[in-house]
Amino acid sequence: MDVAADGTVSNIAQGIQQKQYDVAISIFDGQWSRDKTRWPSFVAAQPKVVPTNATIGQSAVVIPPGGDLICYIGQQPEGFVANDAVGITVWNGNNSLGKSATVILPGETPATLAAKLADGINADENLGTWISALATNEYIIIKNLLASSLTLKAAAGNIATQPVVVANQERCILISLWTRTEPQREQYGQIILQTLAQQMQNFGLQLPDGSWARVKMNRDMPTKDTHLPDIYRWLFYIDVEASVILDDTLWSVLAIDGSESVGVVS
Repeated sequence: MDVAADGTVSNIAQGIQQKQYDVAISIFDGQWSRDKTRWPSFVAAQPKVVPTNATIGQSAVVIPPGGDLICYIGQQPEGFVANDAVGITVWNGNNSLGKSATVILPGETPATLAAKLADGINADENLGTWISALATNEYIIIKNLLASSLTLKAAAGNIATQPVVVANQERCILISLWTRTEPQREQYGQIILQTLAQQMQNFGLQLPDGSWARVKMNRDMPTKDTHLPDIYRWLFYIDVEASVILDDTLWSVLAIDGSESVGVVS
């Protein structure tokens, strides 16, 4: 079975009539789509996290009233990479606040990153009422300003991308089988029907980005061309539904709850 190189109707018909091939298949994309979105946006897969070269340690976890602890920032031997970040989350009972500092300049060092983080802590109108920060080289001295103990967790990370499904679109595809005889149409038409049935049973086709397109048979129609009496056709109308996926950029530093899983940093 040959697939016509030029998919125009006239060239396919001419090829069949001139017996360049006994059987041909043409696929026509309807070039239109319907909105089939049924639910709000949702995460389609696990995030892909960029490894970080930044490190951050801490001398303690609990800061007593009026006490302090030290955070120290480091880097891998090859230095920071773009979007490396360090951050802290502080708990006062069940309430928590966080702050991060991101590498955005070439030649960034642990000392400049420590200064960024300390400045951010002191400038925060909420976190700055709980703690104060003083940067000395790559070290940050964090002091508890409250009369109750605080808990602190430091973390380092880089960005992550997370695919989010924002919509679903359905497109109409026409598969046409062209043959010179009726038995050929029946033979190869059954093969196409079985293939489509298998695709529907398996939900559909996996696309290059890893997502799936749902294949549904709309209708099929065997026909004999009235203008070309020596050509038999079988038309398969297929609906293909696929997701519209966008990549959402997230920070892999610390979420507001202080975990190191992917979350938006405040």
